[in-house]
Amino acid sequence: MDYNTKELDQLITDYIKHRYEINNAKTHKEEDKLKGYDMDLFNFLLITKLPKLAFSIILKILEKDSSDIVMGVLSAGELEDLLSEHGELMIEEIEIEARKNPQFKKMLGGVWQADMSDEIYQRVVDAAGGEKNKW
Repeated sequence: MDYNTKELDQLITDYIKHRYEINNAKTHKEEDKLKGYDMDLFNFLLITKLPKLAFSIILKILEKDSSDIVMGVLSAGELEDLLSEHGELMIEEIEIEARKNPQFKKMLGGVWQADMSDEIYQRVVDAAGGEKNKW
């Protein structure tokens, strides 16, 4: 499923830019202010209501920027939230992507169990090649 539109490309660019702004904040107050903005649309609308679209966006973000800054937040943030909420629905796609995409497999190593069942989380760890809590 490919949702490659100008609007989604802009969302991806904005997401990456925002992550670097948080990382480069000079004070805790500035960082907290930036985190308050923290892509609520992504977490509360896309992940909750449109998980396959959210997964597609996560992959496009990773494709555009696979730095530790972005990958660490995606893994323990959006990807972890997606799997916590829709693990049963998404785990097969996650496993398939991990087999063909080394960057995605690496990113899976930063996903924590959160609200995933033990079974789903074990499949995530296995897909990550045994890596866990890397980030």
